[in-house]
Amino acid sequence: MGHLRSSRRREFAFVLVGSQSGDFHFVHETQQAAGANRVLQLADRFGFDLAYTSAVGVWFLVSAGLLYLCILDQRRRCRVCLRRLRMPVETGSWSRMLLLGRPRIEYICPYGHGTLTEEELQISGLDNPEWTESGDMWDELCAASKDAEPRP
Repeated sequence: MGHLRSSRRREFAFVLVGSQSGDFHFVHETQQAAGANRVLQLADRFGFDLAYTSAVGVWFLVSAGLLYLCILDQRRRCRVCLRRLRMPVETGSWSRMLLLGRPRIEYICPYGHGTLTEEELQISGLDNPEWTESGDMWDELCAASKDAEPRP
């Protein structure tokens, strides 16, 4: 069981790195279109020309923002198929917290791979969302027909 779980983690890591490399490739192409090579060739003007130094500072901030958006985009993707999670479902209630628990939002994979549960209000900082992997959907759906009595 442990070996299967570690191989799934390794497989997920390779898929995640592949997806992020596609995002990083997009950022690289955007920077190439903006003329990043020309900017780097004129590096001797960096500390002496105010307009050039400001342009490099803005370019750095835009590049860092694009990198941040690439990483942020991966948070709401399915851990198996890397599709965007959809169908947000609100669970829990502040008025009935003892009965239903704290309010949360669950995002569901459209192909039934699992759900991502996030706290609605994060008071003590950014909590990691909880990924709950669903079993094989077809096994669950066909289990009812296997348990039924055979027809004469």
